[in-house]
Amino acid sequence: MNISFKHAAGAAALISLAQPAMAQGTPCVQSDDLADMVTYAVPMLMDGVQTSCSDVLPAEGFVMGANGEAFADRFAALKDQAWPGARRTLMTFMKAEGDNQAMSGMLGEMDDDALRPFVDAIIGPMLAEEITPSSCASIEQILPLVAPLPAENYGPLLATIFSLVSDSNDKLNICPAEQ
Repeated sequence: MNISFKHAAGAAALISLAQPAMAQGTPCVQSDDLADMVTYAVPMLMDGVQTSCSDVLPAEGFVMGANGEAFADRFAALKDQAWPGARRTLMTFMKAEGDNQAMSGMLGEMDDDALRPFVDAIIGPMLAEEITPSSCASIEQILPLVAPLPAENYGPLLATIFSLVSDSNDKLNICPAEQ
């Protein structure tokens, strides 16, 4: 899976939030929580894509045009529902980051009314920074292909794909699926 697909699919949102190197043996993230994180992050990912690709993509294309906004809006409507799982995913990553236990503790103690705006304020710029102009054309090609899927299917689909392609060397440790 190349970096352009990760950005287009929402993986960058997860990795940007999860900066720590989660080695084998660290706590795993539940697939449902990871799915919620993807759902929660897509509107911010689209903002990041639009910011990073504004000089590269045509204004009338999918990403920069009305279709990109409509795509993000479908996920924005699900953010409240997805927040609890997104929060658990974020806390799992923060706790696993050995270098920043004080920050993890502080964020873990914040209530949702304080933490959620903080997360929302930092993730967009982080995502925009991760998206390179060279990936914009690929994103423009991929999004119209996956846009017809219901927004509720993206998170579970990507969580399943991540669990299939991840291995013990990956930074993202997904809990094994229950049989």
